[in-house]
Amino acid sequence: MATAVEAATRATSPDRMNELLTEFGAGATPWPAAAGELCLRMVLPHVLPNVDRRLGTRAGRSLATLAGLAHDSTRGRRWKARLAHSRTLSTLYGELSQTSQGNELVAVLRAVLGSDDEVALAVDGLIVAACRATSVALSWSILLRAGWTPETPAGAVLQLPPVPSGDPLREALRLWPPAWLLHRDVRQSVAIGDRTAEPGGQVLVCVYLMHRRPEIWEDPESYRPERWIDPPERYRDAYLPFGLGPAACIGARFVTDVLTRCHQVINSAELRMIDSMPVLGPLCDPPRFALTLMDAGPAEPPIAATGRRSA
Repeated sequence: MATAVEAATRATSPDRMNELLTEFGAGATPWPAAAGELCLRMVLPHVLPNVDRRLGTRAGRSLATLAGLAHDSTRGRRWKARLAHSRTLSTLYGELSQTSQGNELVAVLRAVLGSDDEVALAVDGLIVAACRATSVALSWSILLRAGWTPETPAGAVLQLPPVPSGDPLREALRLWPPAWLLHRDVRQSVAIGDRTAEPGGQVLVCVYLMHRRPEIWEDPESYRPERWIDPPERYRDAYLPFGLGPAACIGARFVTDVLTRCHQVINSAELRMIDSMPVLGPLCDPPRFALTLMDAGPAEPPIAATGRRSA
């Protein structure tokens, strides 16, 4: 599954990335919903080549409703989100039931999971996880590069400056990690400090707080990409944007590759804030904003590569 989504960035040429950013940087659809659609255009053709166009349309609507729920979770919105997701799963199941040859990912999932119902759920989960998490991370990286702070009001207009020195992508993931709270079920007794976690319980790890520990990060509340030129000695003990171990995010490289390539292309843009504050839900969603791309092309100098695993 990780290989399938990583192939999406390798197959996206700079010209194609320019096209996608121009389309979704026209201010018509708020970010991060627009970024989710951008990621979907990259991922879907490589997860399920030659699928019916209806699947892309319905998956796009489902992602948009999920993004909207972060800021408006009224009963009507929740109903629309469930309906959009149900239609996507139905279309996805129909596609998979006809896909028996030529798709290695589907063949592997079918061999492991057995039924097309389970395969459809797995592929849907892959698409949602890759596109939603990446859209949130990409939106945060653009907001912070543009100078957003929690004091920035709705309606404010921000200008996107040149890419700063250091590693702005790692810094964005440190300051506002999309997966801000991790949890693990306890299966056997384990000592954690002076406490013991027993089977049946849960261990919660607040990555948001971990990334702001003052004993490790100097001026932890500030956006300082230059800190990654010479990162703190113990930063690996307090930096888990993608989790750790067997349960770590399988799309880590996809996320970092997409962020790197997008920032290499976006030279200047204007952001108009729709909301003022982030929302802590399943993901750490940024305030919505309209992005108007002013200039796109190869960035000089290129942004620091962040595709390597950091945790």
